[in-house]
Amino acid sequence: MKIFKSRIEIFKRGELTPKVFEMVVDHGEILEDEERFRMMTLGNEVKFYALDNEGKSVECSIEDYQKEPYYEFLKKKEYEYVSYLPNLDGQYIVDVFERNNAQDYLDFDNYCEQTSCEYKQLPGSDEIDTIVYKYELDVETLKRKFLEIKELVDLTDEELDKVLCRLLERKILKEAPFIKSIKVKRKLNGNQEYYEVIRINGKKCEEFYLKGANSTTMRSDVAIGMPLIYFKGRNEVDEFSSNPMRFFEDENDNEILVFVGRRKYGEKEVAQVFESGFYDSYKKTMVCITSKTNIEHML
Repeated sequence: MKIFKSRIEIFKRGELTPKVFEMVVDHGEILEDEERFRMMTLGNEVKFYALDNEGKSVECSIEDYQKEPYYEFLKKKEYEYVSYLPNLDGQYIVDVFERNNAQDYLDFDNYCEQTSCEYKQLPGSDEIDTIVYKYELDVETLKRKFLEIKELVDLTDEELDKVLCRLLERKILKEAPFIKSIKVKRKLNGNQEYYEVIRINGKKCEEFYLKGANSTTMRSDVAIGMPLIYFKGRNEVDEFSSNPMRFFEDENDNEILVFVGRRKYGEKEVAQVFESGFYDSYKKTMVCITSKTNIEHML
């Protein structure tokens, strides 16, 4: 989980452009000590990037610059950042996200701010200057724009779950305005995350398990005048259950879960169009399961 970024510019006299590097700090992995019932965090991982002439970051090693006079300067910065900790508010946010296996949802680059700019002459050199810009989590922006809370104390595990569910719900409704409402519930099984669709247009539905807003396979399109969204995955029918639809979203599988605004068409007509034996209707929204081949032929 990215928690800090530093931009380093190295100016050599006589050169028109500086050498530009970035150091990005990923928070150390959390380990559980089951015997002593405590949590331990490994040291941060510092990733090193060089920026090319087009401003693109290329990951590399500081050791590539051993012969440069600023090598020791870079190594000291790396050592400094290995033990970096955010401020108390930032630590609290990181802890909540990591505890809930939600690290991938916190986009550091969207919610960071420049906190300092340090200009110094390179120690031991009269011909090289350095500028170091530091970027840290902007807690206030994160609270207002992402978490939608007023006080950080309101960020609980339950509240974070609600935030992540809203992300997916809003993404689905944006892509499928023919759906009037949708309600999902986040579920964790170890490190595996799924969102169970609880209700569509106010009606309780079958077992549809989707991935989160950052990783969903959802696509939108139109087929014979009907707007739709669809997800790749698999339908697992339990022989001991009367439920014919138990769909799990998965990029590597070949069945398709379709949400379609059926408009003037009846349920059976839509099912025939998608060659689906598994379907259900939620007012004017119909959900059915078909094959990847069928979808490719239609769209």
